Amino acid sequence: LGHVELLRQNPAARRVYKMCQALPLLPANMIEEGYDHVVNFAQQAGILHLAVFLNYVHRVGITGVGVESFSVYKQRRRTNNDMESYHRKLRDTMNTAHPNVWVFTDGLRALEHEASVTLASLQRGLNAVRPPRPR
Repeated sequence: LGHVELLRQNPAARRVYKMCQALPLLPANMIEEGYDHVVNFAQQAGILHLAVFLNYVHRVGITGVGVESFSVYKQRRRTNNDMESYHRKLRDTMNTAHPNVWVFTDGLRALEHEASVTLASLQRGLNAVRPPRPR
C-alpha cells in the first residue's frame, strides 16, 4: 500500500494502524463501533491516504469474515496460525529474539519439561491446559 514512509513520519498514521490492529481484541458487538472511531480519528487527523487501508480492514475483517470470527475477545488462542503461536512461545521462553546456544538449549529443555508434564497430566486424565490468566 506504500504507507511505510507515512508511518515513519506521521504519529497519527501509526496510531490508526495500531488502532486497527486492536480491533480484533474488542468484543464482536463493539468492532463496528471501534472501526467507526478509527475512521473518525483518521478523518480528524487529516490522514486521507489511509482510506484504501481502512476500506480493506472493513471489507476483509468486518464484512468479509464477519465480526464474530474477526473478534478474539477473551479467547485463549488468539491466532489460527499454530506456527506463529509456537514461535511466540519459543521467543517468550528464550526471553530474547536471538539467544546464544546456551540460552537456546536451556529454553528447549524447559519446553521439553513442560511438554512431558502436560503429557503425564493427560495420561492421568487431568486437564493439561492452564486456565486463562485473570485480566
